[in-house]
Amino acid sequence: ACASEVAAPSGLMCELMARPELSQIGDSTPEFSWIVGPSGRQTAYQVLVASDLAGLNENRGDCWDSGKVASARSSGVEYAGKPLSAEATYFWKVRILDNLGKTIESVPASFGTALLNTEEWQARWIGADPEPGRMPAKGFFMDRSEQRDLDPQDTVLHNGRSLLLRKSFDLNKNVKSATVHVCG
Repeated sequence: ACASEVAAPSGLMCELMARPELSQIGDSTPEFSWIVGPSGRQTAYQVLVASDLAGLNENRGDCWDSGKVASARSSGVEYAGKPLSAEATYFWKVRILDNLGKTIESVPASFGTALLNTEEWQARWIGADPEPGRMPAKGFFMDRSEQRDLDPQDTVLHNGRSLLLRKSFDLNKNVKSATVHVCG
């Protein structure tokens, strides 16, 4: 790039996560951030959030289009669009206006949403017995030598303060994707 050109915005983050597509966002108004190249400066930005990549590639932010915002701000830009759905994938990009009046856009990024409201949680909480001194018959071990009932391939070390919680199950079809919600 020439010294007068501004590099495309890079390092796109959602909720301060560099790879939010590998996790899920639990905030219904996530914040977006990006890095402006060192060779120029940003005078305005436009954030587009879409429910599908094709629409985003056509500069359609069906979930949110911030419009042109005259600002050098490139971090903590809060989502202000349509309510996000739980357990959905969204695509976003930023377009910046450089100090020469040229519009440069980032490559698209994505983020997934978790369950966003407590009403959406349908699981039961599980955990160790809150009464001190009580130990379950299986799943609670003081050290590795007492783990004789476990598969020898199990490398988890239990220190006597943790309860091993797991569930085996069979699937009758191929899995395209799966989500595990863990808290605590």
